[in-house]
Amino acid sequence: MELGHRFRVVAWWASGRTGIAQSSSGPNAIHFASPPAFGGLEGRWTPEDLLLGAIASCYTTTFRTLADYSKFEYTDLQVEAEGVIRKAETGYSLGENGGALESNAATRSGARTGPQALTQGQRSVLGVARSGSPAGIRASD
Repeated sequence: MELGHRFRVVAWWASGRTGIAQSSSGPNAIHFASPPAFGGLEGRWTPEDLLLGAIASCYTTTFRTLADYSKFEYTDLQVEAEGVIRKAETGYSLGENGGALESNAATRSGARTGPQALTQGQRSVLGVARSGSPAGIRASD
């Protein structure tokens, strides 16, 4: 296995408060804008949406990898990320008790299970989300 993996995204300003981001691994560019609360357009991905999407998708793919490794069988996984932007002394901050990362998995028996039902090895994915997430964004059951 390689020791490092390189990922690259390029973002361009388009006009006003909009832009385009393109990943070296993705086939489609993403049009984004400032949040409407900051003068951006409705109906576009915002940088905040993209950040939370990155956190939730990272958690989801890591969960899948560790579940496979741990032989934890599940039929569904839902991850929801939420963040709050607040005015700070030097601008704005995302988090500071204003965010959450929640997950819920369905097992083959149909039971919905949160992180508390996993074995220690299976819970290690939650440690990634708790310790590896930006300040102020936390995992919760």
